[in-house]
Parts: sequence; C-alpha cells; structure tokens
Amino acid sequence: MRALGYVSCVAGVILALGAAPPRPKNGIADLIEHLGHDEFAKREAAGRELEAIGEPALVLLRKAASSSRDLEVRQRASRLYRTIAGKRQLVHYEGHAGVVLGIAFSPDGSRVLSASHDGTVRLIDATSGKLIRAMNHPVARGVAFAPDGKRGLSSGDGGDQTVRLWDLETGRQVRQFGPYEAAVYEVASTRDGKYAVIGVSYHKTVRLVELGTGKELRRFEGHADVAQGLALSADGKKALSGGADGTVRVWEIATGKELRRFAGHKDQVWAVAASPKTRHVASAGKGKFIRIWDVETGKEVRRLEGHAKEVHGLGFSPDGRRIVSGSYDHTIRLWDVETGKELHRLEGHTNSVYAVAFSPDGRSLVSGGADKSVRVWRIPK
Repeated sequence: MRALGYVSCVAGVILALGAAPPRPKNGIADLIEHLGHDEFAKREAAGRELEAIGEPALVLLRKAASSSRDLEVRQRASRLYRTIAGKRQLVHYEGHAGVVLGIAFSPDGSRVLSASHDGTVRLIDATSGKLIRAMNHPVARGVAFAPDGKRGLSSGDGGDQTVRLWDLETGRQVRQFGPYEAAVYEVASTRDGKYAVIGVSYHKTVRLVELGTGKELRRFEGHADVAQGLALSADGKKALSGGADGTVRVWEIATGKELRRFAGHKDQVWAVAASPKTRHVASAGKGKFIRIWDVETGKEVRRLEGHAKEVHGLGFSPDGRRIVSGSYDHTIRLWDVETGKELHRLEGHTNSVYAVAFSPDGRSLVSGGADKSVRVWRIPK
C-alpha cells in the first residue's frame, strides 16, 4: 500500500507540472473515432487534441479521410489532415502564369530558381517567398545554378531550343547557346562551373558545352528515342540521362563513352538522379515505380512503389539516405533508400508535380508543378 501511495503521489506531481501521461498506442485511432461522436463537444475536443498531436496523426487521419464509414469522421479527418500537413509548407509562390517545369536550390540554400512555360525564369527568396528577379526565356523548361551561386542556367522547350546563362545578381543574360535541333529539356552545371551538360530531346543526344565560349565540346550518343532526364554524379565525372527508349545511361564526361546502361524500364524514363554519397542512381517515368540501381554492377537493387500515377521529378538528399519524388498524382513523397519505405507524403499541389529538389542542408525541399506554383517545404523529422 505504501508503494501504491508513492506511485500515485508521483503521478500527481507530474500532472501538476503539466506533463501529460503517456498516450496508449491506439490513442490516435480512438481520437479519430471520436470525431464522429454523438456529442458535439467531444467531437470538437478530439479535433483539438489531434491537431495538438500534429504530424504523428497524419497517416491515420489520411486513412480515415478516405475510408471511414462515418461521413462526419471523413470530413473532420480531411480538414484536420489539411491543417496539420499545411504547416509543413514554408513558402507558396504563385507568381508564375504557366506550368513550372524546372526548379533548383542555390548552393547556399537561400534562393530558388524556377522555369516556367510562361516565358520566365524566376529567382525567389527561399525563406520569404519574395520574388527577387524575373528573367525572360521563352518557353523555359529546365534550370540550374552554377556552383558559385551567382550565375544560373536555363533551357528552352519547343519553340525556343536554347540554353541561356544568366548573371543572377543583375538579371542580365551573359550568353545564349543554340538554338539547337530540338527542345533542351534539362541542363546541369559541372562542379567546376566551366561546363554545362544539356539534353537535346528529340535529337536524342546529350552534350557538353563550355560556358565561357558556348563551344560544344562533346556529344553523348546512343539513346534510340528522346533524351529527357539528366543528372550529374557526385564526383562530377559522369552524366546520367533518361530516355523515351526506356533506358538510363551513364556517360563518362571526359570522353563521351557510355559506361553503363540500365534497361529495366518498360516505358519512357522522365527523371534520373545520382546519390551524392553512394553508388546508387534512381530513375522514374511513365510508370508509377521508382527504381534504384547500383551504378557499378548495373543491377536494380530496389523498387519504390506507392505513387498512383507517373513520376516526373526525382532527387537524392545530400546524405544519400532519402529520395524525393514528385508525381502526376499531385503528391511529393519521401523515401528511405535502404528499405524502400515511404517516410512522408507532402500534399498541397492541386495538379501534377513536375520538379523537386532538396536544399543543400537536407532540411527542406522545393517543388514546382502544373498548378503554376513553387513551394518550399519543411522536411518532417
């Protein structure tokens, strides 16, 4: 009896100090069920408590919003889900008048560069969402920062077919490359800032150009159909490209030699990404799957499944442990590379998500899509 009295005393002290007792494992599920309680006060109380719980309640709230048999529960769970999930969104920029197809974080993470079919490339403050500068590039599609963060690159879709180099401090166009034989879907700067790798879509080629002169130094040829996705390896020595021929190819930048080919896709590959820490590369496209490959062996090591529609954007986190994907199903998803598990789902875009990228510190990410918006998100822990 003395021991029992001691435990009761300790519990009383904890409650007096304002600390809540541990929640039972089914506490969130019980609270969601109470969203449909006959008494209005209890429905409201359950909602307040779920909102206070926050992110740990999101998975079950999403499930209840779509599958609960109780209409009241579905409606309240849906509202709570949007409220809690919305707190992950740090910036929502709506200045573009057309779809946003290209997105990139600056090397210091302070700014975002976006490309849109509205004919502009925009430099946006990643913290405030304020527009810093807009530059004209007809039918802009892809963007990239140079390593110094002071220059930017943009590529042009059909009707333009150029690559442009910008002084981001002034908004002045430094140089124009092309026009090329077809739309330039993607562009990337090499680590030394001296060269750019570009994908000339319907010409089926990837090219290396010198930024200082605009001179084309090398072509990487081999795709049997449109060259679209593009990425550079962490060491800067290799380029990755995805093709409408269903292949992912690894090229040696110094020679233009094809080093590896991944041919597991059954349809077009729209996005590729290279891990900055491991020998993994990822690819996705018209199918709903994301495939992870070992660049040394050429083998598929993992497949990420969950998106309801095609995947158009991909990126690795700076530590190489996570992948971010953007899809036509309007969602952004974060995945664990080692296990293939979906870690988080970010919802807010009202149309297809075309482009995604991690910030350099891995704490946030940026997205752009068919709803003409650019969004910066806090990555859940």
